[in-house]
Amino acid sequence: MDRPARKGLGALADLAINFHQTQSQEGEIEKQTKILADPDIDAKARNLALFDRGYAYLIADKNDLAVADFTALIESGQESEEEHAETLYNRARAFWNLQDLARERDDLLALTQLSAAPAELVARAHIQLGYSYGELEDAENEAVHYNAAYEVQGAPEHVRYDAKIRLARAFNSQSRFEETEQLLTWLLSQDDVPHAQRIEALHSYSVALDRMDRPEDAILNYTTIIRMPEANNFDRSEAYYWRGHLYNHVDRLDEAVRDFSAILRMEGLDPWTMARALFERACVFGRWDRIDEELADLTKLIDLRYDPLDPRVELFKIRARARRGYSLKQREQFEEALEDFAIVLACEVLTPYQRGDALVDRGSTLAMAGRYAEAIEDFDAVLAMDDLPEASASILVPDALWYKSLALADSDNLEEAIETQTKLLEISDISNGMRLNALNRRGINRNRLNLLDEAQADFEKVFTDAEASDWQRAYSLTCYGEICLQQGEASTALTYLKRAAEAEDIPNNHRARICWFEGQAHVREKDWDAAIDAYTRGLAFDEISPYMRNSLHEERASIYSDLGQYDAAIADYEAAMTVEGIDGETIAESTYALGNAYYALKKYEQAQQYYSQVLNSEEASTAYIILAMYAHAISHDRLERYDLAIAEYQQLVAREDVVGEDEADYLYSLAHTYGKAKDYENSEATYQKVIAHEAADPILKAKTIINSAIDYQRQHRFKEAIARFGVALEHNQGPDGWFARCHCNIATCYYHLRQFEKVIESTEIALAEEHIEDSDYAESFFYYGVALAYLGRFDEAISQHEKTLTLEYEDAEEQSEVYLYRGITYKVMQKWNEALADFQKGIDIADANSEQHAVGLRHQGEVLLRQGKPAEAKQALQAALELEKLPPQDIREAEALLKEIEPS
Repeated sequence: MDRPARKGLGALADLAINFHQTQSQEGEIEKQTKILADPDIDAKARNLALFDRGYAYLIADKNDLAVADFTALIESGQESEEEHAETLYNRARAFWNLQDLARERDDLLALTQLSAAPAELVARAHIQLGYSYGELEDAENEAVHYNAAYEVQGAPEHVRYDAKIRLARAFNSQSRFEETEQLLTWLLSQDDVPHAQRIEALHSYSVALDRMDRPEDAILNYTTIIRMPEANNFDRSEAYYWRGHLYNHVDRLDEAVRDFSAILRMEGLDPWTMARALFERACVFGRWDRIDEELADLTKLIDLRYDPLDPRVELFKIRARARRGYSLKQREQFEEALEDFAIVLACEVLTPYQRGDALVDRGSTLAMAGRYAEAIEDFDAVLAMDDLPEASASILVPDALWYKSLALADSDNLEEAIETQTKLLEISDISNGMRLNALNRRGINRNRLNLLDEAQADFEKVFTDAEASDWQRAYSLTCYGEICLQQGEASTALTYLKRAAEAEDIPNNHRARICWFEGQAHVREKDWDAAIDAYTRGLAFDEISPYMRNSLHEERASIYSDLGQYDAAIADYEAAMTVEGIDGETIAESTYALGNAYYALKKYEQAQQYYSQVLNSEEASTAYIILAMYAHAISHDRLERYDLAIAEYQQLVAREDVVGEDEADYLYSLAHTYGKAKDYENSEATYQKVIAHEAADPILKAKTIINSAIDYQRQHRFKEAIARFGVALEHNQGPDGWFARCHCNIATCYYHLRQFEKVIESTEIALAEEHIEDSDYAESFFYYGVALAYLGRFDEAISQHEKTLTLEYEDAEEQSEVYLYRGITYKVMQKWNEALADFQKGIDIADANSEQHAVGLRHQGEVLLRQGKPAEAKQALQAALELEKLPPQDIREAEALLKEIEPS
């Protein structure tokens, strides 16, 4: 039966491709169908038409119809043996396409038994049988047929060597890599191996070398292919592609990029080859942290336009979107990432693994964006998948549980997070690395729930595990030490932190974190120098996060402030607020702390500048806005700008978000400033609001009662003041030193009422209750000394005054009073010269426009009068009155003395 020469062995793949490219299969089918419809057709023409139409059906992937035509031809019995062989081969191909492997093998085996079958076709039949048995994982028969193909006499060398190469590929798939090496070493030593087969052999050999962990040898093989003059662009592109993979694997990233770039510069390559190279180069850029270039390659692949469409390229586009989504997530471009994941998940041809992987990535993106409920939905969707192959489930289920636990923890669902991490830890085949990470995370969550023993148990499992990485061990030791610190065991904490610091391969940021906790432990032990040293060591590390650097500066600044080293504190706070990469809220917090440092230096106007920066910040938290408002107002108070302070306090307490204890505290400050401004009516009314406030704690109420009594005292309403201090004593609680303060103030009131026995009684109650050597109570000790003198207890009086000389005083006014009141005692004792000397010292120390200066002049005038110096006495008394600073009692006494000098 004559057949066109173009088919010769018409089942050959190369001819099939050529035919597919040059003929319209539908047109061929229609043509042959018309021939077959002719009732006058003869048998020869009919059989030829059946073969041609069956072949056209085969190429058009209409395999059932191809089988029908080839079967009709075979059943006609009118073929020569050579033609029969060709028909059997093509029907076997159709059976293969239909996955009817048993009937495929029957046809191929029948072909190999035909004595007149062409040698090449017999060899190819054996090759296809080897491949078919390989699909059945029948390694023995697979090897038999590949070897049989090589032994077919008369078959072309390229077909025979192709059989050996396929056997080598079979060895590779069976992990028999040494046998691959032995076989291909022999094959490559043969002189008659065609170039195409030599290239195939080098490639298969490279696969085995790679799997035997000999990547450098595999790279040499691919380099040989690239340098072969016989290699075409396709051969070279494949060699560049796989060599690029190996370079990536051995971290020779620049060479990997070079190889993938070489492919992309080639001309005439199909979209599939270009798509693969773009994708893999993007992956290398990603590993190299060259994210802009990675995104550029992925975008170029996604935007690739070509015709006709290739499903493989379209799937690569989907993979590129998934990869781009992941990279955009890492750059916190969450919306763009989510758009990519949405397109990926809308693809209908995803494998279960790809769908699950995309859900995990989208879920983690949603979690990073703070959309925890949606994230958890994605993770739960993965956990609910029932079509995941076992191998895929072993990867994705642990990932979904891991990321779900993180999302739950970040959304403060700590109990659910712990439950999820426990489920993860119950999976028997998770990697030890993930197990240790899960233990560390569960430990953190248990710590946050104050389950300290359970948390420490988790951390201990990590740092006692011999397979734990340096990073995992250091992390668990640090967390263990942190819990020791929470339990007040600073010394034990330092032991574990020291062990954590001994780990070699940990990021600098964690080393800085260890130093941070060491500093906290030293602070607990009040070892300030060691704490400063720890924070300083932390700051010395490069590549630590902006927030860690900010926190180290702030903690060190806090110690400097506590030590009164405010200039050093200010330098640290300034460094903290200028760290690059921190958010506006954190900057506002550091700025507020810097203001506090200037406040401690009594540089109130500079402090206000920083408080104002917080108030003008758009990113400062509400809590810090309120704190800055309060600090700004109290700075006005310290600057004696009481009207401004009162206005700002009023704004503060009028805020809707200032409630509860804060509202009570700020009302107290407002009342206190009213008192300083001598607006006693509003002061009393506001103090009463504090006392009546349901959120005011007993201590605040006690302070309020005491301060309201002090306001009476300032108004010289001493009896009412004594009564109000009595209320405070009945309250029977207050801030530190409240009992002594009340009695000392009562003593002051009695002094002005000239009830000296009660001055002594109240002061001695205070002294019996608490040993006070504090300038806060100095005024009461002055009065105590004078009262003793008025009662004739002169030695005790002088002794008391001598004691006041040893105290430290915050301002000149108090220091001047040390001498003024001792002078009064000397005056009572009629030691005029000693009295005058003390009054002069007091006058010299006090501000020229102060009450103390005026009181010193008034008493100086009295003593001069008693010494018989009326002119000098008059001058001193008049000067005292002209200052208009004397208390009412002293005014009356000064005027009486002037009348004594010049009776009317």
